[in-house]
Amino acid sequence: MEAEFAEDEESFFPLKLITPAIDESLEYKPLAERVQGRSLYAGLDFGKHHDHSVVVVVDYDVQTKTTSLVHLKHFPLETEYGTVIGYVKGLEERWSRVARITTDTTGVGDSVTEEMRRAGLSQTWGVTLTLQSNTDILENLRRMLEKEQLELVYDPELIAEMNCESYEMNKAGQLQFSHPTGTHDDRLWALALACHGLRYGTSATAYHPVVLLGRTMKPLDLLIKAR
Repeated sequence: MEAEFAEDEESFFPLKLITPAIDESLEYKPLAERVQGRSLYAGLDFGKHHDHSVVVVVDYDVQTKTTSLVHLKHFPLETEYGTVIGYVKGLEERWSRVARITTDTTGVGDSVTEEMRRAGLSQTWGVTLTLQSNTDILENLRRMLEKEQLELVYDPELIAEMNCESYEMNKAGQLQFSHPTGTHDDRLWALALACHGLRYGTSATAYHPVVLLGRTMKPLDLLIKAR
């Protein structure tokens, strides 16, 4: 895929927010490498025919309270879900302390998530994506970037997917997210799900709901007081 980038005013993750998080010395750890003694959180976005399945693993450092992206597996289209589950199972067996595996249970993801649990991945935590939960999950990722709590590998495909994610407010005052035709956001969502699971597994990121007014992020409680 060619890396396409959005104008910052259209992007939920502008380049000026992403670029400072990139650590060029950071590389993805291969599955063959044993990662032990770490606090790991995985995110899994399912796809098969039109979208890709993607597994992301982040490493939370309890001393510095920062999180690093350490692994990303992007599966080809038409990859069977059983293959994806087997990959995650192998990762969990080789890498100790995968504390939580957060999955998208929307649509087919519900049955695949149940199959993961039956395969022995008891730490699997399913999340149904709705307008409200989408906003919650992506805002959490954005806050981590704003607070410099997340370090990213230099991965042009991931960076492009993050930067191309745009948003608009619907008539009900809810955020709706989208990406340009011909692009994907599977890597973005796998990363966002991993960080969402991390938030509930640690005290790494305090949760303060926010909404967008125009292009300005404001805490929800301040907007309520202003009414």
